[in-house]
Amino acid sequence: MKNSGAVANELGISQSTVQRWVTACNMKIERNSHGHYLFTDENIQQLKQIQQQLNDGLVLQQVELGKKKSRKGVVKPTVQPLEHHDVIEKLLTTVQDLERRLDDKADSVASYQLLQHRKEIEELNKQIDRMAKRIEVLETGENHEKEMTLSSKPLVFDGKKAPNKQKKRHIFQLLFG
Repeated sequence: MKNSGAVANELGISQSTVQRWVTACNMKIERNSHGHYLFTDENIQQLKQIQQQLNDGLVLQQVELGKKKSRKGVVKPTVQPLEHHDVIEKLLTTVQDLERRLDDKADSVASYQLLQHRKEIEELNKQIDRMAKRIEVLETGENHEKEMTLSSKPLVFDGKKAPNKQKKRHIFQLLFG
């Protein structure tokens, strides 16, 4: 049996590293009356395995000592096979019912939208008809105005006298003449 110092010298590491490995790997090591570790040859071999795994690139938490038994679990089915088939059939029926209802809803929404668009188009056609009639009235009124001659229309100057052209000429002659 060797103490921590002798094992540390043998492995080429510090005593605190040996103690850290023992603690991290939950190794069962005997202790003397003073509480110091006493390592057997088997314990030293385990520490050498730890050192080798660490040198290979593993982290201390990933180090495994010896062979561990792998746990195997069995998944118990929650539903018996016959009941399983019934559940699937029930789910399929529900999905098909939902798809049918969704299609019906989509059809009703599309029909509603078509009716709304038809109403809007009818309103626009009515507006176009009203505008066409108004344009026709305006065009016939314009033609009627063209038929009237200037002589038949009296000149109206909003109560003002007709401008005197000679006065304007006279002013220009004074300025430029």
